Amino acid sequence: MADVARRQWAGAQPTGRSNGAPAGTRTGVGRGFRELATVLGVTLAYFFSRGLARGGVADATEHAHSILNLEAALHLAPEHALQVLALQHGWLLAFVNKFYLYAHLPVLIGVALWLYWLHPQAYTWLRNAFVVSALLGLAIYIWLPVAPPRFMPGFTDTMALYGFDVDGSAAGAFYNPYAAMPSLHIGWSLLAGIAIVVCARAWWGKALGVALPVLMTLTVMMTGNHYLLDVIAGAAVATVSLACAGLWNRRTADAIPTPLPSPQRSRQSSVVSRQLLWDSTAPADRRGVDLNPLRTDD
Repeated sequence: MADVARRQWAGAQPTGRSNGAPAGTRTGVGRGFRELATVLGVTLAYFFSRGLARGGVADATEHAHSILNLEAALHLAPEHALQVLALQHGWLLAFVNKFYLYAHLPVLIGVALWLYWLHPQAYTWLRNAFVVSALLGLAIYIWLPVAPPRFMPGFTDTMALYGFDVDGSAAGAFYNPYAAMPSLHIGWSLLAGIAIVVCARAWWGKALGVALPVLMTLTVMMTGNHYLLDVIAGAAVATVSLACAGLWNRRTADAIPTPLPSPQRSRQSSVVSRQLLWDSTAPADRRGVDLNPLRTDD
């Protein structure tokens, strides 16, 4: 998927600040505030709607049992073994708890700011894919409420071990405990990771882009917040969102008319081409002769 994104984001390679990047002008600042307001509005609307769209406990638990049974039938049930591994190592448990919190929205916001400033074309892709994935995720949460593993027998709520209770916190109104399927922790970390891999120049930057969704995958299962099928569904939502963002970007680009070159510019381009051809094929003593009949010396 990163190869597809690389081809589609070909214009977003790092070349310093591009022409579309915001400059320190009133226009750039205004656009920045509009973008910030749009993204914050979508994010708050998503979380608030998700909090209001809590499914029933019975339905969510039944769907969770169905997922566990399906994973067992497919011999794809690593959640319990991964959580036992984390519980046996205090440093690992502390790491995944913090990674689950701080590598989600904070990292997504940081990547978005980086793209907005240095890679505006890639930023547009990430923003549009983020909006589409939020809408898809919200629709699935309403249609298919699923209790996370930490609510099921045999699993542990690792966040509660450290005294973190989302329901009892100020974020409780924005929290839906039955929004396990799909995992947008995975979907959004994958979007951010692809953007980093495509746009970063240094090898270590690309390595961070690869590591982000991999570590998040291990984290959401070690903390008891998602099943493996949630992870797969989150990656699928990210893929569909990228495709939708690409279609929208191409449609928007096609709607913008391309200005025709002026006759003077076309004539100058023709002269430059003939000059380059002459300099590459003419005898050594004749190279450098000016072929521009329109040029006059002062």
